[in-house]
Amino acid sequence: MARELSEELLAARRALDGLPEVSLLEDLEWDEGVQRWVLKIGIDLGADATEVEARTEWYVLIHPTYPRGSISIHPARTGGLTDVREHQAALGSATPSQRWTTADICVRVKSWLGYRGAFESEPRDHHLRLSWYAERAIEWLKAAATNTLAVAGEYFELPQVIAPPLGDAVAFAEDRATFGVWQTRHDMVGLARLRRPNQVPRRLVVYAVEDRAGNEILSPGWGRQVREGSETESAIWIRMSNVPVVGHWRVPSTWGELRTACAKLGCDLDTEMQTVLGRIRDGRPHVMMLGFPIPRIVGELPVRMHWWCIRLPVLSWGRERADGFRADDEGQWQRDRQELLANNVALRWLATENWDREEVSARGRLSESLRGQRILIIGVGSLGSAIAELLVRGGVRELVLLDPDLLEAGNLVRHLGLLTNLDTPKAAVMAERLNSASPHADVTGIWAAFPPLDVDATLAVELTDVVIDVTASDDLLDELEAYPWPARSRLFCSVSLGIDARRLFFFAHTSPVFDRESFLKEFEPWRSRELDDNKDRSPIYEPIGCYHPLFPARVDRVWRQAARAVEHLDHIVGSRAGSVPSFTVFDDESAG
Repeated sequence: MARELSEELLAARRALDGLPEVSLLEDLEWDEGVQRWVLKIGIDLGADATEVEARTEWYVLIHPTYPRGSISIHPARTGGLTDVREHQAALGSATPSQRWTTADICVRVKSWLGYRGAFESEPRDHHLRLSWYAERAIEWLKAAATNTLAVAGEYFELPQVIAPPLGDAVAFAEDRATFGVWQTRHDMVGLARLRRPNQVPRRLVVYAVEDRAGNEILSPGWGRQVREGSETESAIWIRMSNVPVVGHWRVPSTWGELRTACAKLGCDLDTEMQTVLGRIRDGRPHVMMLGFPIPRIVGELPVRMHWWCIRLPVLSWGRERADGFRADDEGQWQRDRQELLANNVALRWLATENWDREEVSARGRLSESLRGQRILIIGVGSLGSAIAELLVRGGVRELVLLDPDLLEAGNLVRHLGLLTNLDTPKAAVMAERLNSASPHADVTGIWAAFPPLDVDATLAVELTDVVIDVTASDDLLDELEAYPWPARSRLFCSVSLGIDARRLFFFAHTSPVFDRESFLKEFEPWRSRELDDNKDRSPIYEPIGCYHPLFPARVDRVWRQAARAVEHLDHIVGSRAGSVPSFTVFDDESAG
């Protein structure tokens, strides 16, 4: 169906006449393939161009809801920018009929003008928005022309690798500590072992890194989901001194370009590969990892290793060899080099991710003090399961969950379990869920009441540093006090909710044993107040043998109080405020 140009878009196009660097090459037209309005422009920098072409051609793709929607600016296939720069998408494959490349430029993030990666608010007025994008494209080109797109002080940005969107991705764990290990090593090539975590499709995790002789260099402390996964394959790794790019900032697309990029860094790719390929000639596809150091800030020293990965073809093995060669290592290598890894063969890039603990929790983590604690949660009902979830997602690695109950249908209104988990121990349900929530989580679920009778369960309980009671049970308080804890101090917490989850009660103290007397002294007045406040309410019953009263509280209020509990726990651990018993009440007067 034909589309008509809006008056707003026509006015926006006319506004470009005020930019002396911009010329209109082809007027606005609708492209059915990309469902965008397309405008072809030229940008002429004149004498300002040194590192880029003086005059370049561009296609501006505009969403049909302009001035709303997206705008992107792409180099023309003919007459466009011929290289890839910082703050620019990768040069991927496009249909032969497409007139522009995939390498659109980033004009919304203005770090290349000293904004340290900040987004600058763009105008929404239809007269201004399109010309604003064009002005920023001119600024981007001027920065490219003077080689100042990446300036000292801004955050370092890697070139974009194009990998199949639904293919395997490789996860590794690199930080400042592992970088220190690499700095002590002279190895430039070696082997790695990859595992596929349980129930995690399309992910391969670097489980261990070894030298050529098989001696372990690094072994990240992965969580249970990775540790219990299946070891699927070996990989080879090669490291170099910097990012292997061709041109200015383009990721190699063929084996020939990769050889050129490595040679620029003093690395003979073929020589390094030959030393380890014999270890993976087994008729199966394998991965090659390319590692290089990167800084956090442009102009500063590198702080960690980064890895790019390539899916290798099935290498020559058995009797396979190049013509004129014996079926030995040299003959197999010659066949690989001439056919499978020839210069014109396209690289099969895989996506890579850094799953280091700090990296994966960067969007929001708890304090380092709390993340390093081994925590026991007794009672994994609605409040306990929510607290456990928040702790693991906040970066806590070691958690022990203790609960004697099975998940029932009535629990689902507030519990984080699912229908598929019915008749399963609550502790096991949450342990499985949380081990799947983080590659570093090591959560143990124990189907038992406190104190556990099993030897392994007892050991797991006693090795914890923080004990959180979420049962609201007086009997449990007696057991906590009477238990023969190993002779060292730990943080004891008792966390419970008032009726309707209007109040959260949080008792905490650090001691070798639980101080039941101090808790009851503080809590009893509030128990009486809770009963008095709700004396006129009719209880809700559920038939489970004899009629059993239910605790009323909506799930949103339970989760809100769980968040308060975790925040308060984080404060107590971080400030070391638990040496004297404390009792805190969070009173939510807004709850209806």
